[in-house]
Amino acid sequence: MKKWIIIIVVIFTVLGCRKSTSNGDIESKYPDPISQETQLYKDVIAVHDKVMPSLGNIASLKSRIEEQIGILESNPDLEPERLTKLRNQMKALDEADEAMMAWMRIFIASYEDWEHDSIMQYLIDEKDKIDKVYEMVDYTIRQTKALLEE
Repeated sequence: MKKWIIIIVVIFTVLGCRKSTSNGDIESKYPDPISQETQLYKDVIAVHDKVMPSLGNIASLKSRIEEQIGILESNPDLEPERLTKLRNQMKALDEADEAMMAWMRIFIASYEDWEHDSIMQYLIDEKDKIDKVYEMVDYTIRQTKALLEE
């Protein structure tokens, strides 16, 4: 019985000593704090750079939807359900576009006088936010294209 207690205590001690962070991969690949910060910043910007071309897609899709809305508004009795869908999709495109613009307005790219842990936490949070913006933009574009193909 004592043997099992000792084994359990050793296991919990070993597990308790392990550092558990959401940026563990970065810490293991880049032991230097500056390198960790730089890599995480690059990861955030890589997602940003993936979203940016999509804003052009959004503008193009909005033009196409505006055109169809204009046609349907001239004869609203023709397809009222489609007109509603198009208006709702236009709103979704506006929200996706604004989500990216809002993220860019609040993103801080300079961390002078910040502690390493604060920088890392900020960048982890921003990576999560920009990932969500990317998912929103991507989903909205796919949804819009499907609606336009109907």
